[in-house]
Amino acid sequence: MFEAIIIIVSLAASGIALYEFWLKRVLKKPEKSEVETKKVLTGLKQEVTELRRAVGEFQDYLDGIPETKNPKFKKLFDKGYDVYQQCKYNEAIDIFDQCLKLKIKDSERGALLILFGNALSSLGRNKDAEDRYQEALLLTHRIKDREGEATALGNIGLIYYNKGKLDTALKYHKNALGIAREIGYKEGEANQLGNIGLIYSDKGVLDQSLKYHKNALGIDREIGYKQGEAIQLGNIGLIYSDKGELDTALKYHKEALEINREIGYKQGEAIQFNNIGTVYEDNGDLDQSLDYYKKALEIFEKISLGGQHEPILLR
Repeated sequence: MFEAIIIIVSLAASGIALYEFWLKRVLKKPEKSEVETKKVLTGLKQEVTELRRAVGEFQDYLDGIPETKNPKFKKLFDKGYDVYQQCKYNEAIDIFDQCLKLKIKDSERGALLILFGNALSSLGRNKDAEDRYQEALLLTHRIKDREGEATALGNIGLIYYNKGKLDTALKYHKNALGIAREIGYKEGEANQLGNIGLIYSDKGVLDQSLKYHKNALGIDREIGYKQGEAIQLGNIGLIYSDKGELDTALKYHKEALEINREIGYKQGEAIQFNNIGTVYEDNGDLDQSLDYYKKALEIFEKISLGGQHEPILLR
């Protein structure tokens, strides 16, 4: 597949709209016969599967921006980052563009370009996003900002992943992983391990994918990154679903769901409701499946649909 799209590969607005359309169609007439319901659910699964490449974990990078000594930049950036975190990406893009016109440090500019790219990616504007990431890559490499360089490389990798160019994406992610390991950048290491896992999953190499996701999970737990932990648990659940081990898949999705609830991450909660619904559907329990799909839809209708940093796969 978004996530994952965190996977923190983002869901395009059109993808969520398609998901809503199918769920509303499924839930509109509860009196449907079992055969009719299963037919519609099959259609839902086929449509949502098409979103597989729309999810990945575009990584944020702030560097020293929060501690900037430039008051004008800080005030403007804080406003932009606030709406960015609320998934109001068009507003964030306008403000980040204003920030780039200010006289700021190269390190601040590099981090800002990465955030700018992430906002564009979340709106499905992949070409514009790639341009920003490439600018960031050149700048961070020149000033020897290794964390920024690794982040830019990884996010460019996700652009290629979304294009279906898996081998090119893998090269970028492995380069990013190498830098992260070299400098001890644990969050970046976990991020890239998870993204590499997505690629191997797409290639059908499930055992290899599982290994990468479990390694990412171990690091996220080590550094206490709960959202990353939930992301990898969800991804692992999807792999077990692909392997036909549905009880194991359900266990991982429910564990991911509980963490997302604990940290108040509504997007992740909705995606795990969806994934649990899929497991129940595969088990032939259509009533349970519809109940979880409905819970997912209710959350998606309440949150901003401008795009989400999701490294989790949605199917």
